[in-house]
Amino acid sequence: LFQTPILYLPINNSTGVSISPALIWLAVSGADYYGLEVNTQPDFIGTIIFNEDTLSDTSYTITGLLNNSTYYWRVRALNSFGFSSDTSSTFSFTTKLSAAILITPANNSIGISLSPTLSWLAIPGADNYRLEVNTQPDFTGAIIFNADTLTDTTQTITELLNNSNYYWRVIALNDSGF
Repeated sequence: LFQTPILYLPINNSTGVSISPALIWLAVSGADYYGLEVNTQPDFIGTIIFNEDTLSDTSYTITGLLNNSTYYWRVRALNSFGFSSDTSSTFSFTTKLSAAILITPANNSIGISLSPTLSWLAIPGADNYRLEVNTQPDFTGAIIFNADTLTDTTQTITELLNNSNYYWRVIALNDSGF
């Protein structure tokens, strides 16, 4: 009776997806509702993340997903008479890695060595880390250190100046760049 819904976003096999993504599909003529399933397994016998047959829109923002996890989703069209389309193709996406937790030196520290060792917690799924040290909090100032191939969770920075403020951040990366 109905066309099978076509999934739109996130694109199949996407990586680095938000942990609260908007799942979007194309409208089906004659559909009153849509059924959306999100699961941890491609055969949908894993953990049910979401399963609802009364969505009236062609998008749904799913929340509560875990970082560095793969999810599978599919949609079917339904009408108020109980008829439904075939289920769409199954798409998958993998959420981005967790944000890094900086350990030392602590935020707003004073009296730090001119050659401090910066450290952060390891992030599950990270292959390497990008460490940026800058003279401005928005990282638009002088670049003191910038490397994205670090595999350890510590890095010593040298030749800092007395009585100067420095800002640092770490971004976890994997083979997909996220």
